Amino acid sequence: MKPYLKIGDPVAIAETDEPGVTANTILCGDKAIVLILINEDYDSPSRGSSEQFEYRPKQDFEVTVHLPDWLQALEAYEVVGELEKSIPVDYKHMGTGDFIISVDQLDITRQIVIKTRLR
Repeated sequence: MKPYLKIGDPVAIAETDEPGVTANTILCGDKAIVLILINEDYDSPSRGSSEQFEYRPKQDFEVTVHLPDWLQALEAYEVVGELEKSIPVDYKHMGTGDFIISVDQLDITRQIVIKTRLR
């Protein structure tokens, strides 16, 4: 993912209706879109507290990425850990240029790469 992030710029082209989930995107030229999902539904203890960090997982929701007119999505995969292990992601293309990703579970965060090319 590092080569994509080197050429990327943050853009607001993703959305989800799932409460407590933020969908951020980084447009990496014509090579890829990096989608970063963040679960904002958590309780963080104050410094020095004996309480534990707690979060409420999110399940079975969709994220829509609105592709620019000049880009075509090719595939999507999740990047896991430092070794950048690729896991295929369930997605579907819409005729409107939207790319919809199905998320089975979101604990804290997930990073998804959508490989693209020029139309």
